[in-house]
Amino acid sequence: MSKAKSKMNIEINEVAPRDGLQGEKRFVSTEDKIKFVNQLSKMAFTRIEATSFTSPKAIPALADAGELMVGIARDPSIIYSALICRSLDQI
Repeated sequence: MSKAKSKMNIEINEVAPRDGLQGEKRFVSTEDKIKFVNQLSKMAFTRIEATSFTSPKAIPALADAGELMVGIARDPSIIYSALICRSLDQI
């Protein structure tokens, strides 16, 4: 009897730029966030959740979401996403 090899695809959605930075007590500069996402882009992730479009009153650490998404160097093989907690017209 031969054993059939099963192929399992695993995809990791890296969320550190959003989830990890949203709770920082010290504001991380937009420039440093861009560098962080750009470094993650070199690490073979296929998905990176870079930030969150939410009220700056709720999460001040991510108030620069638009600047971050415009500033990152995009790799066409990576999906860059952002969490949206409310409709964009409410932000």
